[in-house]
Amino acid sequence: MPNPVLRGNGTYYLWVAAPPDVAKKAKGTFVTMPIGDATTRAKFNTHAKASLRTKELTEARKRFPAALAAFEAHWDSLRRGQ
Repeated sequence: MPNPVLRGNGTYYLWVAAPPDVAKKAKGTFVTMPIGDATTRAKFNTHAKASLRTKELTEARKRFPAALAAFEAHWDSLRRGQ
């Protein structure tokens, strides 16, 4: 299972690759996801990358599942052709 990734600036990120069956369709699309109490919009290229807007691992672990679920829902909609 993917986990939050700590970047050099001390902030945790969601960073996952799209499943191979939707990677080409997903490239260049946007996903709106919840991050804490706010939402953010992220562009998808070869990987899904979004700041979790925290420098604390415990908070990043709380925010990560909802953000990942938004990407997974997006990939499912691409599979269905929506």
